[in-house]
Amino acid sequence: MHSNNESYSPALKKSDSVSAFRDTESAFLYDNDLLTDVQMKFSAVEQSPHEEVAASVPNTDDITIVNNSFRMWFLGVIFAAGLAVVNQFFDFRTNPVVITTLITQVLAMPA
Repeated sequence: MHSNNESYSPALKKSDSVSAFRDTESAFLYDNDLLTDVQMKFSAVEQSPHEEVAASVPNTDDITIVNNSFRMWFLGVIFAAGLAVVNQFFDFRTNPVVITTLITQVLAMPA
């Protein structure tokens, strides 16, 4: 049937086609050229039309900056507790003064 040099195995052929499909699929998913092309399309749209803003503010995120810092936790806990105490204190008045979360966000924002 088959020569001695070629051994025919349907299971081998099926596994070869599956691995070839996986290689093609992973090459498509992890293709850096495609990702770069998509990023270039969006970076042109997100660029500010004002020269001063475009020169000083990057249009990409810096992933090396730590968001979960001591400063964030300190300010968050202080302002949350302070807001709760102040709002509870002024809630007993006839005309209560309410400090909203927007005001505390503006106060906690760094200069």
